[in-house]
Amino acid sequence: MLKIRFVNFWPNFNPYKNLFVCVLEDLLDEKVEIETKINAKVDLEFSSVFYWSSKLEMVNFRLNSRSKNFDYWNYLSKHNSGFQLDNSGKSKYRIWYTGENKRPPSDGYDATISFDPPDEVSKNFYFPYWMYRLDWGYGLEDYEISPTPVSLTKRRNPVARPLTACSFSNQKEPERARVVRAVSGVMPVELFGAAHTNFVGSKLLASSTFGFQIATENSKYPNYVTEKLQESWFARNVPIWTGLNASKEFNLNAFFDVTGHTISEIQEVIRAVTLDALMAKQSEPLLLREPTLDDFKKFLTLFI
Repeated sequence: MLKIRFVNFWPNFNPYKNLFVCVLEDLLDEKVEIETKINAKVDLEFSSVFYWSSKLEMVNFRLNSRSKNFDYWNYLSKHNSGFQLDNSGKSKYRIWYTGENKRPPSDGYDATISFDPPDEVSKNFYFPYWMYRLDWGYGLEDYEISPTPVSLTKRRNPVARPLTACSFSNQKEPERARVVRAVSGVMPVELFGAAHTNFVGSKLLASSTFGFQIATENSKYPNYVTEKLQESWFARNVPIWTGLNASKEFNLNAFFDVTGHTISEIQEVIRAVTLDALMAKQSEPLLLREPTLDDFKKFLTLFI
């Protein structure tokens, strides 16, 4: 039986039931054993970037992130601790994983999984976080919005929505704040999330009466595309997006890409949108082709 361990993953990550476990059990056709003790021997260890020196530090970070005085760039700097090589020497293979905008470490691991292009020398595997968040048919219920891969490739009947926008944010994000400022000069924008002390129980329900959703990436880097586009698309909001390299996999006709636009240019784009134009965007499929887990499975077979 394969014994695996997860270290430095996000706070609500379930080590017993997640995509990694499901795919490995699918490949092996048997259960895997989850080890939680850091010094125990394992066959495979997955390490992510959410490292805090103590639970108190993690709690303080979360509280500070909701403050108007929160320094977002300091937050990005602290994430560098994810590169800490806290190798116990008790694992046969170690794989580094990130869903954040972080570059893979050059050593200390047998392979890495990230947004970066695949690299045979460093054994980096390209598996963006938006793919992790899809419903792959394993019965995972970690996220409220988790569309199936095939659904993102289909055209839909549009739903009439008012020309208003919403935005969800748990941290103060400079790029999103800039786009919010631009869009709010054209139409009403309602802000949700911890960053605005406006908590909602259901993101899907809260967004159900808006025509647009401001869905900017937290930062820009080649290939860094997260779940933001698919969440707003699934909610029948037309995304207003900034980021890089979405055109490789995403249908640019399904959202407004305002990357590199000034505030006045963003306002010009949004001001020109009619209800008919909004519904035309809404009916477009989000992805250019259906993604699969085939390559991901081939990658993981190297370590079992």
